[in-house]
Parts: sequence; C-alpha cells; structure tokens
Amino acid sequence: MKKWISRFWLCGIVAFALTPATSAPSNYRTCSIKNNRRSQYTALTTYPIYRDKGVVTRLANFQLAHLARTEHSAFLKEARQIIRNGWKLGGLEHTLRFEATDFQGPGLISVSYNKIQYLAGAHGMNWTLCFNFGKANGRARRLTLGDFFKNDKEYQKRVSQVAIQKLRQKGAAWVIDGTVKSLTVEQLNRFTVHKDGLRFYFDPYEMGPYAAGSYDVKLTLKELGAGFHAPL
Repeated sequence: MKKWISRFWLCGIVAFALTPATSAPSNYRTCSIKNNRRSQYTALTTYPIYRDKGVVTRLANFQLAHLARTEHSAFLKEARQIIRNGWKLGGLEHTLRFEATDFQGPGLISVSYNKIQYLAGAHGMNWTLCFNFGKANGRARRLTLGDFFKNDKEYQKRVSQVAIQKLRQKGAAWVIDGTVKSLTVEQLNRFTVHKDGLRFYFDPYEMGPYAAGSYDVKLTLKELGAGFHAPL
C-alpha cells in the first residue's frame, strides 16, 4: 500500500483516501431481492449501498442498484416465459451476488458481481461483472483500465501479455494451444482494484471449454508498470 501511494506522489498525483472494507464493515449495507415460485424457479440478488457521501458514492450506488434490479427483473421475465411455454422440470435459477474488494471509500469503489443462471439449457452459466468508480478528468464516472495509466501507450499490450502468461501457467487450454493469444478490450476492462494490484476475470468458454470453468489472474503493481497510477 505504501509503495503504491508513494508512486502516486512521485507522479505529482494525490492518492485516493481509501478505506479497507475489512476494517470498516459498516461502509456499506447489503440489500437483497428474492423471488421464489414453488419448485419452478428461485432468484436471489444482492447489492451494496455505500454510506459515504460524495459524487463517486452516489454514482456507484445508483449504477450498482440499477444493474442488480435490471438483471433480477430480466431473469423473472424470461423464467416466466419459459414456464408459459411448457417447461415443467423446475430448477430455473438466478443468483447475483456482489463482492467488495479491499478498496472501498469515497475516492474509489471497486465491486464485482458473480452471476449464476440456469434457464432450461444444457447447463447453467456463470459470469463476472466488474465495476470501478472514481474520478477521471475531474468528474465521477465508471473507470476503464486506461484511466489507471498515464503517458503509457503500451499498457494494453503489457497487461495482455502478462495475463496471458499467467493464464498459461494456470493451464488455460485455449491459451496453451494458441487459440487465445491476447485479451480483448472487454476482457481488459473486466477487473477489480486491490491493494496489491488489479485482478482480471475470465468467464467459462473464454479461455477453455465449459468444463474448465472460470479463471482469474492478478497483476502486481510491478507487473502493471511505472505508468500505473490513480486516475483523477
């Protein structure tokens, strides 16, 4: 943590005032939405409401709650249509759970959602949705990977190369056989912020067959390079 903050000051950038969620569990409260229809379907969605005041917090609270309610409603609509079409086996499922990282404060909020659904297909599916909120160019907004780099035109190439190397070490089949050689823009922007770097998430079928499941890799501050910094 000290190393990262020192880097911000050396770059002439004021570091965020960040609060580890582990030491401030009351920084947010958890909201839940539940729906059950006998043995036909179950739906559970959780999302955070942050207690801090400020434009970043207000934006995060609005977007995270909107996403949660939208996803929940979309599942209910589709599940009910499947049942009207004659589905009788039950077991339809939707779960959307949030996970806050160790960076949660008025200057930066980083959250991931784990989404699990079964909608009468061959098997269920799961996805990771990532949201990072902070200030860039003087205004609060959802951040992309580019917001964390200053005067570094090679950051996408470097992040992609390191992530691919780590995925190969983890045995990702489609990386090993050369099917996947670099990360897409979407994959580069699916990350959460942690005290010691950034974590990137990959859904089933992205780096290997469904049976291989999901992958995630963390890039350290050193691996992210000297151009990595706190967005303004």
